[in-house]
Amino acid sequence: MKKTSLLEQCANYPEEFSAAVAALDGNAHPLAEYVLQFGALNTELARQTVHDLLLNKPRQRGIKRTASQIKIDLNSWNDVRIDMEKYGITENAAVEKHLNEVDTKISKDTFR
Repeated sequence: MKKTSLLEQCANYPEEFSAAVAALDGNAHPLAEYVLQFGALNTELARQTVHDLLLNKPRQRGIKRTASQIKIDLNSWNDVRIDMEKYGITENAAVEKHLNEVDTKISKDTFR
């Protein structure tokens, strides 16, 4: 199986990624429904989450950003990547363009 980035997994399997994020936030029902409906899990995040839930492993402590915040960051970063390819601009220019055009909660430092 080809190794893909978390961003690519989020873009390719948004329903599965959202279900895994909900499970990380403490609500495993969407992920359970996804497994019943589709069977196989395509993202590493979903597989690892199911693994940890089945083994009753404690959730990671000390994460400063919630899964929802991380999802917002990933979506914004995807927009920056698209702008880089579409306009042929540098990463810094794409970040500036994104921050100026989009009403977002993400600071410039988050992109760094």
